[in-house]
Amino acid sequence: MVSGIPGKPSLPVLHPALERYRADLEAVAKPAWLLRCHEVTAVSRSKTQFGGVTPFAPIHHGWPRCDKCGEKLHFVWQVNFADFDGSFTRRGLFQFFYCWRCNAAPLEGFGYSCRWYPEFEAQGAGDIPQLDSPYEVNMASYHLPIGPCAVDVVPFLSVPSIVNPENPIPQAAWYDQVGEKEGELWRVFSSTKEFYQEGEMMSRIGGYPPWIQYQDETPACPVCGKRAEFVGAIGSTGTNLIWGDSGYWYFFACRATPGCHGLDKPIMAHQCL
Repeated sequence: MVSGIPGKPSLPVLHPALERYRADLEAVAKPAWLLRCHEVTAVSRSKTQFGGVTPFAPIHHGWPRCDKCGEKLHFVWQVNFADFDGSFTRRGLFQFFYCWRCNAAPLEGFGYSCRWYPEFEAQGAGDIPQLDSPYEVNMASYHLPIGPCAVDVVPFLSVPSIVNPENPIPQAAWYDQVGEKEGELWRVFSSTKEFYQEGEMMSRIGGYPPWIQYQDETPACPVCGKRAEFVGAIGSTGTNLIWGDSGYWYFFACRATPGCHGLDKPIMAHQCL
């Protein structure tokens, strides 16, 4: 994660006011990947994707239903972790389904479903009989783009937001005036494009959560009580996914103890503008 290693992401050229903290930021930086969506005609069932009608859906598992209204849920995204070396896990397929009829928030505890296939292997996925989505057009009227969306993966080094307790910059320094045009240090930090803290609300895997309400809402594990690990987030940019307003749907998981649920029962949060 050290800046300047050929072939690996590095921290960007920093504003002089931030350069003094480069070593500290590099020490806490984590690998992460932006997911830039683009609409396609079809996506392999084994690929990371948004929307569409052909996610990995073994017939013997059935199609998930809303536990409130009983309707079949809409497929939102799936992540093949084999494509993200250095993320929460080295392998496995994770999926998220949602009920746009009920339009629930994470803490309401209904209207969505996650599926986790820890032993997933793309090579054998084609031999398993599959279901297709019950929806012919993928919810254009419910904010999702028409048809499936593949992703272009953009690796970067993620640093903690200013409200994350792991950010190494002293709290007293955030309000230092940098210049007449730049403003205070927190503005310079948050507007550094390559940190991906503000501006585009791009979906991502790994790194730190990009809190947009300047409030750290990292959940605690219900089993061990420790802060859960950030796994990824679905952003409004490129997906048109709107939960109340433009923002993120965040996914966390914990593996601190053998009893923690990991991605079998991820913990979710939501922030919007």
